[in-house]
Amino acid sequence: MYRRFHMLLLVLLLNCFSITLMGDEAVEIYFPTTIGSFWVYEEQDGNEFTRTTVEGEEIDGETYQAFSIEPDLEDWKAYNPYLHSSIYDINETGINLLVGEDFKKTLQARLESECDVFHNFFMLKADPGATLDVSPKTQAQDNYLLLPDAVEVNEEWDSVKTSAEISLEFQDPGMQKPDGFTFVFDIIESGKALEIETVEVSTGTFEECLKVEYRTETKVSVMTEDA
Repeated sequence: MYRRFHMLLLVLLLNCFSITLMGDEAVEIYFPTTIGSFWVYEEQDGNEFTRTTVEGEEIDGETYQAFSIEPDLEDWKAYNPYLHSSIYDINETGINLLVGEDFKKTLQARLESECDVFHNFFMLKADPGATLDVSPKTQAQDNYLLLPDAVEVNEEWDSVKTSAEISLEFQDPGMQKPDGFTFVFDIIESGKALEIETVEVSTGTFEECLKVEYRTETKVSVMTEDA
């Protein structure tokens, strides 16, 4: 079973169809780097948010660039790594967003919301006295590869791998023991460079922009207690 979600992201490139992202100049192509500088973004629904460059953070011996983001994200179900990530690094692999904990929070929030809907619907159809326990849990890689070090049109790459489990245990008054099974979701999000184009927005015209598409592929398997 596969579910695909599509997201388009425009990334500005300079002067050529493939570039190397290393060095301070490359960092400044994508994000403001001077402390206190900021960019204002407008989402598809018209809401605006601001990224402001702040002091970097040292995590496990590595120094990462950092933003503050305003306003704060109120609903983790709406988290988007391209927009809401606040810590990143540019190294020999490319642009990496530090998203592990954020991904786990948003996956957990989405799973809990969907599980609540499923639980309520199931209980409407269940016999009186029946119970259903639903327990989701998630895992995620720490780094999200937004864009590789050197990228060309039609190139593809894996951005991040995540996984989730939803365990269900059903007990009916007529059953001697609960019936349980677990849904396992293996999720791979990948990027693909589609084409070079010119983009016109309210702040001006930007030439030689790289259009990138991100897709999420989810494989689902089911395990029973007897498996």
